[in-house]
Amino acid sequence: MGLKRTYFSKWQSIFTSVVKLYGFILVFFLGIVVKGQEVIKSNTHRIAISDTFPTPPENIHRLFYIQRTSNLHTVIYETNYNKDSTINEFEPVKIYWIRYGNKGEILPLTPVQRKFAYGVNTMLVDKEKKMYKVNLVSFKKLDIYLMPSKIGKQYHAYVTINGKMSLLTKIFIRIDGGTLFNPNVDYIEVTGKNIVTKHKVVERFKP
Repeated sequence: MGLKRTYFSKWQSIFTSVVKLYGFILVFFLGIVVKGQEVIKSNTHRIAISDTFPTPPENIHRLFYIQRTSNLHTVIYETNYNKDSTINEFEPVKIYWIRYGNKGEILPLTPVQRKFAYGVNTMLVDKEKKMYKVNLVSFKKLDIYLMPSKIGKQYHAYVTINGKMSLLTKIFIRIDGGTLFNPNVDYIEVTGKNIVTKHKVVERFKP
């Protein structure tokens, strides 16, 4: 009887030690994982969501592009030139998709997308300078101006960011729920370059 009790106590002691050991290992590794997640999370806060999206390849005709949190697909806005290298006065902006979620496939906008979401309204505001005002059909408050540079006559898009005229490069839309035709836009982020300092400038606002 005493032998059985000693044998049982011995195995109970071994079992307890093993449980403690595995418990320590589990806590140790969980601690590493949790700590790692905190680091990633804290690092994420230092990086804007828009900066984690793919950057379209350089293109001298590109004016700006739009990206959204819905997916990686990107809407590209380019200067639309005629065959003689003059700007198309009737349709100065060419728009198309780069579908990064589908092997970078390039596709035109659908009529619905052009009319209600990513299309633009354009107006010639200075015939001598050949300057156009451009407004997105889904966000008419943002005035974008197309103007040719003095050197090379290459067109660029200009917009007011933080109260100063800047070279527009990107528009990012943070969507939080809603529907396809009525998304809940959390904010719109406009990114560009200060035309004097060439420094990156960013402004966020509610639509």
